[in-house]
Amino acid sequence: MFVTAHLLTGAAIASVVPSPVLNVPLAFGSHFLLDSIPHWPKVVPGKKLAREVYFVIVTDVLIGGITLGWLLVSGIATNTMLLGALVAVLPDLDAVFYNGPLVGRIRSPLGKWFHFHGAIQNETNLL
Repeated sequence: MFVTAHLLTGAAIASVVPSPVLNVPLAFGSHFLLDSIPHWPKVVPGKKLAREVYFVIVTDVLIGGITLGWLLVSGIATNTMLLGALVAVLPDLDAVFYNGPLVGRIRSPLGKWFHFHGAIQNETNLL
């Protein structure tokens, strides 16, 4: 799933449920719900990504970051919404070790986490 979708979903959850005690686990859980919906890109775990995929990822992160920044600066978003957004995207940080430029260079103790997160992905080449 695109980072922008995770960021905005986490922020939206926090806007409706302002208590961090509730919105943090909900935002975190939303990540896995979104990942179960068919989405792009289809990647092969443990393989380096193509340059085109990196371009899309960087563009996506920029769009999500700029949108969230604009919401904060404009006063639409709150710090609680920022927390929800960051928590919702947190699980994707594993991609740095799993498919990113460090693949094969670092052995992570989070192997079971990588397996779980990869198993719930519903990626497709059809989009």
